[in-house]
Amino acid sequence: MRRFAQLVDEIGAHTIGRRPGVDFYSEPSLPHSACFGRGLSMGVNVGRLGYAWFDGPLVDQIDLIIHELGHEWSTDHLSREYYDALTKIGARLAMAVAA
Repeated sequence: MRRFAQLVDEIGAHTIGRRPGVDFYSEPSLPHSACFGRGLSMGVNVGRLGYAWFDGPLVDQIDLIIHELGHEWSTDHLSREYYDALTKIGARLAMAVAA
């Protein structure tokens, strides 16, 4: 879980221009695995994901981080703004890796 929080910190710095922080909570009855919004920290629902998820494939963790960071620009998954946010995050992350 520490590694995940560090990933959120670093990816956030490179893609949305800030280090959002992470709040872990356990609410298995909620329908979402994580939540995020402009100016907020990322909430991660360990009750939905399970502790083993944090030892799982890094690609799954990065996928969730990118999805949630897209909400820095839009909360609507079906909007053009959200789609553009995801591609912007991908491009900025690629540039950070290439540097």
